[in-house]
Amino acid sequence: MSSLVLIAHNSRVQLLDTITRLSADRPTPHLVVVDNGSDDGTSDAVRDQFPCVPLVQLGLEADWTVAERAGRSFVPGDDCCVVWLGDALVPVAEPELVCG
Repeated sequence: MSSLVLIAHNSRVQLLDTITRLSADRPTPHLVVVDNGSDDGTSDAVRDQFPCVPLVQLGLEADWTVAERAGRSFVPGDDCCVVWLGDALVPVAEPELVCG
């Protein structure tokens, strides 16, 4: 997997933890974050802590297709996995378990 799109809505803490874990991997996958209308400071936190990670801000909570398309537009090529980080999910420490 060369790219990973993380779609988040009001899951700032979980998203930051996931990016931190993924950033420690070698090789680090190309990450793209889609903030799907969060109002918990998700975008600001990603921008502050991970300024090199592309961030797509959707102004309102969109459906899966819209959020996925927005994230994929920042992915080079087709080798990509998309993960929706919801309130009930655990951080994605090993994306190959989700994508593979």
